[in-house]
Amino acid sequence: MFGKSWISVLALALAATAAPGVRAQNAAPEIVLCGWDEVFVLRLGAGAPEKIWSWRADEASGLPDSIRARFATTSDCKPVEGGREFVVTSSAEGVALVERATGKALFYATVANAHSADILPGGLLAVAASMDESGRGDRLLVFDLSTPGRILAEDSLPWGHGVVWDSTRQKLYALAGKDIRIYKLIFSGNRFDHLSRQALISLPEGIGHEMQPVPGTPFLAVSTSNHCWLFDRDDWSLEPHPLLADSADVKSISVNPVNGRISWTRADSPDWWTSVVRLQNPPGQIELPGQHLYKARWVSPQE
Repeated sequence: MFGKSWISVLALALAATAAPGVRAQNAAPEIVLCGWDEVFVLRLGAGAPEKIWSWRADEASGLPDSIRARFATTSDCKPVEGGREFVVTSSAEGVALVERATGKALFYATVANAHSADILPGGLLAVAASMDESGRGDRLLVFDLSTPGRILAEDSLPWGHGVVWDSTRQKLYALAGKDIRIYKLIFSGNRFDHLSRQALISLPEGIGHEMQPVPGTPFLAVSTSNHCWLFDRDDWSLEPHPLLADSADVKSISVNPVNGRISWTRADSPDWWTSVVRLQNPPGQIELPGQHLYKARWVSPQE
């Protein structure tokens, strides 16, 4: 039933544990979590998870006072640059690129119902803005990282929830409520010129919520209202996720690039958050009573 997806996920786990470069890394795995006003990193060792890093906008340097309150509910916390930086988005209208070593915001912007972001080549940042009553949401935005808040391009993205840059294929993938949109970045010389939409792939059902690469494979893990999927970036096909196909209300799916372990979060109805990070390969869970968690992302080894 699942065909190539089972093979690819299994191959990922085997390759991760066998690769000489990976075996040399003995550091305990780290996972970054967000949902409420705090973004924090847990180290998962033999004992209880240890909080080793924390960021709150109201305490951070590099942010003007006018934007601090816009990180009240964080919607994504994506590690970039080998885990040395995090792209933080908030449904309360905040976006920031945060330096892990200092906690400083290297970039910031205001985006209506910001739900996810990713770094692009050429010093750019893509942000997915979801539905907003002000009418300023439902957009894919491209920012200039050298100038806080400067928008260089935008396109319609109804119910925007995910954005992923693929350096191998040189494509930008954006998740809308009913489809996946594929873009090419057009440059004039070394200067970004505009976004060019290449394709629109319909989802098997609404509403698109999570979209994250599966390391070492052509797949993007995608969640919709009642199911999870794998999207093949080579042939643009969708098939049920081999482990989470029938899981509903999934907010995040992340695969550890070192050992293939999956972390995922699912809202605890009727709320949009959870206090549990669920695990697969092997199964397990991390319980954090009192937390309002939305996204969980493995932190890749620092280069």
